[in-house]
Amino acid sequence: MIFCEKEESSAKIKKELLLHENFKNGNIKIRFVSPSDPTTDPNLLVKIKILFQKQLSKMPRGYILRQVFDKKHTNLVLLNSFDNIIGAICYRPFYHKYFIEIVFCAVDQNYQVKGIGSFMMDVLKENIKTETVQYHKLYKETFRREYDKFDIQNGMKICNNESEQPKLYKETFRREYDKFDIQNGIKISNNESEQPVLDKEKDVYDVLGIIPNKNKSIDTLPAISQNEKLFENVYLITYADNSAIGYFRKQGFKKEISFTDWIGHIKDYEGGTIMQCKVFWDINYIYKFDSIRKKKDDLLTILENEHGYNKTYEISDYSSIRTYLDIPGADNTMNMGNDMRNRNNCLNGFIDLLISELVNDPSSWPFLEPVNTKDVPEYYDVIKNPTDLSKISKKFLEGKYKDLDLFISDIHLMLNNCYKFNSRETEYYKCALRLNDKLEEKLKAYEMSIRKWRLKE
Repeated sequence: MIFCEKEESSAKIKKELLLHENFKNGNIKIRFVSPSDPTTDPNLLVKIKILFQKQLSKMPRGYILRQVFDKKHTNLVLLNSFDNIIGAICYRPFYHKYFIEIVFCAVDQNYQVKGIGSFMMDVLKENIKTETVQYHKLYKETFRREYDKFDIQNGMKICNNESEQPKLYKETFRREYDKFDIQNGIKISNNESEQPVLDKEKDVYDVLGIIPNKNKSIDTLPAISQNEKLFENVYLITYADNSAIGYFRKQGFKKEISFTDWIGHIKDYEGGTIMQCKVFWDINYIYKFDSIRKKKDDLLTILENEHGYNKTYEISDYSSIRTYLDIPGADNTMNMGNDMRNRNNCLNGFIDLLISELVNDPSSWPFLEPVNTKDVPEYYDVIKNPTDLSKISKKFLEGKYKDLDLFISDIHLMLNNCYKFNSRETEYYKCALRLNDKLEEKLKAYEMSIRKWRLKE
């Protein structure tokens, strides 16, 4: 059985529609600004810096200042009707490697829990698809111009086959591009006289012809969307601290890293968790709920046409029903013992849902991993039976929760440990209270279902 959060999904859809409406009415404005564009208002950059400074209090102020004013970075900014900043994402594009690094992401505290963070990330995903296509279009044209006449002297292949050209240009570009040291703009060469090819004073991105970070305002949401596609996937990469992991997970990020081209291009942060998000070309993230609804409708059409799942049968005499084979439409090819609606799968599906909800909750960050003794040396002297969400998830995957009460008991143990070790005024204690409220809310929402499959063991 699949547990669906219908009410929660409905609330998210309402938030999204409200944000879209506010954008159309001018109550929300979308801007992309970069210090590399001479038209950028420095006062706006300072306001972005102040937002990050307030919301990311652990980050050194000087470091935030340097990143926001870095010419290689772009800032996605959401403004209200008074031009006050609602939220912002500072990012650095690496379109030649098919990814961008998210440096900072923050929403003003007065606008949190209103869907602003998700809306910003959706806008960013659509925008980077557009800019990635633009970037590679620009380079394709550049290489057509620069390498159109390949000759044997330079060891280059003459290619008249149109279908082979993009691949050839791409390989050529990568080979040429990799000769450059991005850090100092010096071409690597064994010939000393050839080395100072690039002017150190000039930005290497300008030299290589990469799309400059130009400021732009978004007037309509469809204008962000990109219809063209590339064969390569595009990724978002970020280092997230514990308090941000829940947010990034909700935006499609994960800790399991399959994309590795970021290595050597972005800074490794101590204490941060590297996360990746694959951006799908076939999903319009700004209208993602419409996309999901369309996919669902397509699936239902297939089920109707191929499996007749919606066909109904009339039963005139229920007393004749002794086994499931007596039900009209059922046949002996059905194995009800393995049906997804049996008790064990209901239990597993429900526990899986609860773990997902708790892990993705913004208040879960103190409980995601075991307490580090380097940070809190005395913790294990006080807490003799520690647990956390990673251990609970592992026990679930190992099939150790044969009963819902065992799972709930472990969650309560985790929260009680927090109550015991931390005083009431601490953020840790408050996070535990909020997480307990979340658990109770879910248990209450599914109370009738739980009762039904608890009746029989």
